[in-house]
Amino acid sequence: MPLRLLQIFIVVFWLGSTAWLLHTAWFADESRFAEVEPERVVRLIFDWKDLSDLAVIESGERIGKMTLAALYIREPAVNAKREFSTAGDLYREALPDLNSNLSWRGTIRVTERMKLRALDILITARAQNLSISTIYNAEKESLKFKVMKGQETLALFDGAPGDLKGLSAPGAATPPMLPMLPFPGGMGGLDGASLQNEISLRASFGQTYIGTRKMPVYLLAVQAGEQDLLKFYVSEAGEILKISTGLGIEAVAEILTPPDLPRRK
Repeated sequence: MPLRLLQIFIVVFWLGSTAWLLHTAWFADESRFAEVEPERVVRLIFDWKDLSDLAVIESGERIGKMTLAALYIREPAVNAKREFSTAGDLYREALPDLNSNLSWRGTIRVTERMKLRALDILITARAQNLSISTIYNAEKESLKFKVMKGQETLALFDGAPGDLKGLSAPGAATPPMLPMLPFPGGMGGLDGASLQNEISLRASFGQTYIGTRKMPVYLLAVQAGEQDLLKFYVSEAGEILKISTGLGIEAVAEILTPPDLPRRK
């Protein structure tokens, strides 16, 4: 009888070990994360006081850099604001069609559920002397959009996002790069209001690799329907360690980026 029990124990142990190994090998770390309340992670992000320096990476190559700060403005209480402040630069080598570095700076205001409230972004392509200004307010349903080349206005819009198809281009054709840029609504059949209504959050906690280190992180996924638009990997203190776009481009904290990570040539 003892020998029989020992044999059963060995078989059960082997089956359990094999299942665990298969799960580890074939399933992503995130599938083993424990669900948490999204509001908990949002609060952590906006309670973090420091600026995050991030490397922008695509296909294992550095293609740019950016900074990001999450600010929670508590006063006056009735107008408490959650706001991201960001600036960055994509290298010329990552944009061969544009043949210029692409820089941006601005602010993005969101609700407690990470839905877009407003944004004010300026994008510049220095080598082309091109600038793109976008100011959007979801509550007022207003969008101001301007494309300048030097002192010349190439495209101009001021109205409701759903009417962006009425974009005017005085004196020049709209640059071919414009349809590729993300807008809050209207262009390319995108209905900004519908997209806003579909936004939801999913949050979890577990261990995964960020850069070269495996560490405990919160994962906050901003979703539209079943699709992840953005995934924030956040430390237990609230620092944003990684942002994944789902398009093969991600931003990783500089302190966790491999020192030998090649820059795109």
